[in-house]
Amino acid sequence: MRWIFCEPGMPDYPQKEATLALIAAWWQAFSEQTRHLDAFFSQREQWDLPGWIRNTLNRIHPELMWEFGPGVQGGQHRLVITPESARHLRPLVATIIKQAPPLPGWEFYPYRLPESLDLAQLTVEARTNGKLDGVMVRPTIGEANRIDLEFFSPRATGPEDLQAMKEVFVATETLLGEEYLDQWIGAIDISPLPPTRAPNMLPLARLRDTVAAAVESVIDQLPAEPLSNIRVEEQSWAVFELEPEPDEDYADRDDMFCGIAIDADLAFAMQTDSGFHSPRFSRCRERFCYLKVDGEGADIQDRFQVRGEWEEALNDALMEHRVGCQIGGGTGLRYSYIDFALTDVQSAIHVIRHVLAGQVSRRAWILFHDADLCGEWIGLYPDSPAPPVRTG
Repeated sequence: MRWIFCEPGMPDYPQKEATLALIAAWWQAFSEQTRHLDAFFSQREQWDLPGWIRNTLNRIHPELMWEFGPGVQGGQHRLVITPESARHLRPLVATIIKQAPPLPGWEFYPYRLPESLDLAQLTVEARTNGKLDGVMVRPTIGEANRIDLEFFSPRATGPEDLQAMKEVFVATETLLGEEYLDQWIGAIDISPLPPTRAPNMLPLARLRDTVAAAVESVIDQLPAEPLSNIRVEEQSWAVFELEPEPDEDYADRDDMFCGIAIDADLAFAMQTDSGFHSPRFSRCRERFCYLKVDGEGADIQDRFQVRGEWEEALNDALMEHRVGCQIGGGTGLRYSYIDFALTDVQSAIHVIRHVLAGQVSRRAWILFHDADLCGEWIGLYPDSPAPPVRTG
C-alpha cells in the first residue's frame, strides 16, 4: 500500500484511513500500559509482552518489528519500531513515530540505534553464540557510494565461514545502527585475521567514527549544487543496454533494454541497487525518481522519438519552475522511462502532469528509486490504476 501519496478521494485512501485509526488505537493502548511496562522491565510484574504487541502494534501491520531498551536522551525507556528489511513500510513507520504522544520517561525511534562495543559483544554472544575478541575491520568506499566493510577474525576459516559472517553482521548492525546499515553499508566480507596487521585495519572500537568519516567524504565529493543548476547538455552522457526477459507485464523497470544517463555510476545504482538512497548521490536534497509510461502496441521507433520529445519538454518546464531536471531515460519492451532529479517533488508532480496532459495513457506513473519509497507512486491522472508490482 502506498502511503505518502495516498490522499483523500483516492480509491485506496479508505485503507490508509483505517490504518491511521489503528495507529491512534495503538498509541492509546500504549499510553494506558506504560505503568505496567515499567513494572515489567523492573521485574515487578509478569506479562505476555509479545502477545500484547501482536494484538496492538501488529494490527497496524504484521511485518512491524519492535525493540525496547534504555533511553539515550534522558528518558528511562526507549521503543524502536522498525520494518527491518520491509523497507516499503518506512513511510508508515515514520507516521507511527510522528504520532507518538509525549510520555514522560519514554523515547521512540524508527531505527535500531548504534550501541557500545561492550553491548555489541553481548549482542553477538546472545544472537550468534559467537564473540568479537580480536576482530579487526577495514572500511572502504565501494560501488554506489556505499561503504564496504572487510572484517578479519581470528576464528574465521575463510570467506565462506557462515558463523564468522553472522558474528560480524550482527556487530555491524549493533555498532553502526540500523539506519547506517540500510542506507550506507555495502558489501560485508569476512577473512581470517592475518599474522601481521595490514594497512587500514582498525579495531572495532573505531568502526563507527571511521564509517561516519567515510560517509562525510562521499558527501563532500558530491556536487555542491543540484543537477538542475548544472548544464546537463554539457555532461558526458552514458548509454547502456540490458537484456530483459519477455513477460506479460513488468514491475519497476524490468523490461528496459536500453537507456541513457547523465552519470553512469548513478544510472547503474538506480538500475541495480535494491537499497538505493538518494542522499548517497546528492547533498542538495534531490530525490531521484522516474516516469513510467505504458506504450503497449506502439512502434518502438515511434516510442523512441516521442520519449525524446517528452524529455525535452519536461526538462524545460522543470528547469523553468526550478524544481528539478531530467537526467536520463530508457526504453523497455513495453514501457518508456524518463529519470528525474527533483528538488521539490510535490511541485514537480504538477509540472509533469501539466506538460503531459492528454499525451500519455492512463497507465503512467511517477515512481521512486529510493528503497524506502519503493511502495510509493503517483498516477499521471486521477484515475490512473496502480502500477504493476513484482510478485513471487
